[in-house]
Amino acid sequence: MKHSMLWQKKLLILCGTGGVGKTTTSAALALRAALEGKRVGLITIDPAKRLANSLGLKKLSSEPQNLNHYIEKTLNKKIKGSLSALMLDSKDTLHKFLFTIGGKETLVPFTNSNLFQIISDNFSGSHDYLAMEKLYELHHSNDFDLIVLDTPPARHTLDFLDAPDKIARFFDDRIFSWFLTDARSNKIIEKIRAKGAKTALSVLEKLTGSGVLHDFVLLAPHIYKVKNSFVERQRKIQTLIRSDKAGALFVSSPTDLARGEAEPFLKDAEKQGITILALLVNRSLRKLAPITYAQMRKQAPDAAPELLENYQNLRFLVEEEEKNTKLLEKLAGTKYQTFSIAEWKEDIHDIHGLYALAQNF
Repeated sequence: MKHSMLWQKKLLILCGTGGVGKTTTSAALALRAALEGKRVGLITIDPAKRLANSLGLKKLSSEPQNLNHYIEKTLNKKIKGSLSALMLDSKDTLHKFLFTIGGKETLVPFTNSNLFQIISDNFSGSHDYLAMEKLYELHHSNDFDLIVLDTPPARHTLDFLDAPDKIARFFDDRIFSWFLTDARSNKIIEKIRAKGAKTALSVLEKLTGSGVLHDFVLLAPHIYKVKNSFVERQRKIQTLIRSDKAGALFVSSPTDLARGEAEPFLKDAEKQGITILALLVNRSLRKLAPITYAQMRKQAPDAAPELLENYQNLRFLVEEEEKNTKLLEKLAGTKYQTFSIAEWKEDIHDIHGLYALAQNF
């Protein structure tokens, strides 16, 4: 993948199920791009701390942390570009968003509201939605030429792209619709007094505790602004993700190939209008058993039976991998680049390992 179109993109999305080396691949790609002279922002929205471990760090903050000094000291060489890494913090991102669109006047009443806590705790997929908000923030900062996004392990890895539509539907629910009126209009008072609203809210209060009606009245002017701003910003980043400035890489493993994990991803990508840049088979076993068992016996007739048996077992796995790789290439056709990276001798958890891995791209 050297000198490929990867480095011409503004956003790379790394997708895949758990345990395939997706986070490590994300970090290696980001490092390679920085070595090529790009200003790179590397973000993980996986709640686990795998990215920090891959970089050889104890933790990452929710704001971009420039790693140039650390990398240059470790590798004893200068980086042409820059690499900054961060880990999504949903609470921090939400607070920053509220403050950006309305200052303390919006932030304080929201964060002090019981209703806000109920929504935050029970709004399905809020982590994914706030990941989109963080992408918007990073992209519009103009601090980066390239953003590399490490997504959480999931079979349907592009579900987070539905965030704007889900948010719009959530806020247009019957209860919220009573209050999503321009705060400058007197109609908001009429709606609060409406019997239908009182009935709906009384049910909600029984389920969640008292004070919900008061919270609705308090937050009504802000809910309108928050909803519109959030959906608008999310749609902008959604447009970027579906443009020719962005693309996705699906990272799999020989085991994933056997389970056919690539097919649902390809279908999701097509449905979402995402450009697929490559399908990567990580931890390939081919180099460990490059010749057939018969050839091995011919080349090493005096080898110990235990060694030959181990090689035979390994070769069986390689042949299964090759068969599944051919199915993957057939599935991909000529539209997508497919390639593999050999099984590493040991887990990568430092810059030296990432640097070695980065030479594959």
